[in-house]
Amino acid sequence: DSDLILASPFLHGIQTLLIGHPDSPQKKISNVGLRNAASYCSFLHKIVLSSLENISDDAIVDITKGCPCLRVVSLEDCLNLGDASLKAICKLNNMQEITLKGKFGFTSEGLGIIGGDCPSLLKVCLEFCSLEVGYALKSISTGCPLIQELSLKARTMDLWCMAKCSTLTCLRVEMGATSAPIDLDEMVIAVVEANKNIKELVFRSQYEHPKEATIVRVIQRCQKLEKLHINAIGLTGLALHGLMDCRSLKSLALDSGKGFQDIEFQRLMECSHMLEFLDLRRCISLSRDGFCSIAFCKNLQALNLSFTNVDDFSLMVVADNVRHLKKLTLVKCEMITDVEIIADFSVLESLNLDQCYFVNDDALQTIALGCTKLVDISIAFTKVTDDGLKHLVHCCQLRSLNIAYCKYVEGRGVIA
Repeated sequence: DSDLILASPFLHGIQTLLIGHPDSPQKKISNVGLRNAASYCSFLHKIVLSSLENISDDAIVDITKGCPCLRVVSLEDCLNLGDASLKAICKLNNMQEITLKGKFGFTSEGLGIIGGDCPSLLKVCLEFCSLEVGYALKSISTGCPLIQELSLKARTMDLWCMAKCSTLTCLRVEMGATSAPIDLDEMVIAVVEANKNIKELVFRSQYEHPKEATIVRVIQRCQKLEKLHINAIGLTGLALHGLMDCRSLKSLALDSGKGFQDIEFQRLMECSHMLEFLDLRRCISLSRDGFCSIAFCKNLQALNLSFTNVDDFSLMVVADNVRHLKKLTLVKCEMITDVEIIADFSVLESLNLDQCYFVNDDALQTIALGCTKLVDISIAFTKVTDDGLKHLVHCCQLRSLNIAYCKYVEGRGVIA
């Protein structure tokens, strides 16, 4: 509080304010500090508050009164905030984005305020462990005629009402264990039928995977699809054949695909020249020929092959043809043995080699000398020692290093 009180008079021109962090509850900031910030930051457009345990509705009410230009609000794990905070936020005339994640004092009924009082909303993100989002969805579907992006993560949800919208371009759905059986496939189809301009669909459920007929229908209806992330357990070559018509596809995740073969995947890769992101984690049905076909995607910037049977030869073919890859994830890829191939991805900025048995001190030296632009590297559960870590001094742009469970690291390498 004292820091905010001291700094606030000098921050009257700022437009974005971020306080707190999801992984570190902040107990030294209360209503007093936030009130001072609000009293001076009258031009504030965006505020992000994370894990502030000692703020209450009164602080949010004061912020909305003092910052009439506020358009974007993101709240995470603020335990003492309740429905009064939602009412204050939704009364703002220009509110466009609301993000609510974690634990609060909201009620399920109170979430209905979002759509009822906030017709200017463009984006909504709701992520709760136990709170029901049904009232929120009903109010959004009828009270937000401009809504474009909807992100949902909850134990259960009823998406039928969202078929009343026709403006959605992005739908992200992630569902955990549900207490009652639901037909998520039919709900997604209904929403897609009503919103034919959807460009992004993320569809994940912990216990219910999309049927192939659902994905085929989505592909047929969404001619402008740019991003598709799904659990692919139930998919076969039929779905991949349908994806060949998605000429605008830029981001594709087929988690746990087991039913499609190399030849079908190869044909898809030949048609996917615009692809920039590809996630094939746990796709155990693909072999060398399938992985080699990734080389057709020359614009690829991020690739995840974790828990697959990708081998040295297929990775070498990809490295020779995909020259702009910035992110590579190879968690527990047991068929990779030649670290020189990884070093060939010379413009990599992010690399994850967790649980890869071939990662030792010599391997890390090869990577550090070949991938000098690395910003983020993860080598958890590997054989690296302090001597190996010292090689990372060649990666002068490094910001993030994960060495969890590297039992041979004692500290000297970290200091270096």
